[in-house]
Amino acid sequence: MLVPVPVPVLLFALACSGAPSSTKTTSPAAPTSCPSAAVRVHAQRELDALRGCATLAGLELRGAVPFDLAPLESLTSVDGDLAVRSTFALGSLRLPALERVTGAVIVVSNLNMSGVYLPALASAGSVTITDGPPLVQIMLPALTRVDGDVTFARLPSLELVDLSTLPAVGGRLSVEGAARIEIWLGPTEATRPGSQP
Repeated sequence: MLVPVPVPVLLFALACSGAPSSTKTTSPAAPTSCPSAAVRVHAQRELDALRGCATLAGLELRGAVPFDLAPLESLTSVDGDLAVRSTFALGSLRLPALERVTGAVIVVSNLNMSGVYLPALASAGSVTITDGPPLVQIMLPALTRVDGDVTFARLPSLELVDLSTLPAVGGRLSVEGAARIEIWLGPTEATRPGSQP
């Protein structure tokens, strides 16, 4: 036998039950907006703020802290210069998604860096990698266009350079102070280490 339940009691019971409420939905945190101007990074928290950014107007990284570059895993283009200079605890430069740098790629005076790995980089305005005593490898296997100069200098431990898809350099190719190079996958036989066309 059905017992009639007053409408106010029924509404109260529904409100107190575990029924989902549309006012208490949880939405994921909105991504941090990416800066429109070039960025200078000196601390990990500044690097963390760039997480998810695909494009930057320029990026300079320097400092003595052991940077974790994971926040830059989505970075595909830099509309300006990419500079990594005067770091003391960064063991390698790894930007797996970076495809384009319209300005210069500058890697200078990094005292603990053993490798530069930019596997997707296809074009750059110029490339300068100098003054890295422990640097052993420079891997730019997708690079097909450099409008300006490519300069490698004062890299006494450098053993392997991969520029295997780069047909030519828009400016000058210069390799100095890197006598230990064993494998050179460069543009042409005429521009092997030690030559200055």
